[in-house]
Amino acid sequence: MSPFDSDHARHTSFVLVEVLPEAETGTDLDINPEDLHIEAFRSSGPGGQHMQKTSSAVRITHLPSGLVVTSQSERSQYQNKDIAMRILYSRLLELELEKQAEEKAKLKGKRIEAGWGIRYVAMYCIPTGW
Repeated sequence: MSPFDSDHARHTSFVLVEVLPEAETGTDLDINPEDLHIEAFRSSGPGGQHMQKTSSAVRITHLPSGLVVTSQSERSQYQNKDIAMRILYSRLLELELEKQAEEKAKLKGKRIEAGWGIRYVAMYCIPTGW
């Protein structure tokens, strides 16, 4: 529908084409074990004698990004470590996707509305010595 007709009748087709480099849809995020600092500690809160005797809670710090993830919901340190690694992976993936979105927005530039009245700027090159 034409935005320039009071009856909103269809007169002309408007087209806007944006060209962007193809982004990878599936990001394979590799977490280097050397970039992790893993600590085990005793869980806090209610839970009886088992929580007070074993160090089943896990804190993982991703050194390059500074992200810290803790898990203390399970009785097993192994299960808490697995949960913390999944949370860390999802947070790192979210950071990577935000970084890709910023890169895409930078490449895309300012949004241009498709319609009448688009001005084209022509640059003229005048030879020197005239």
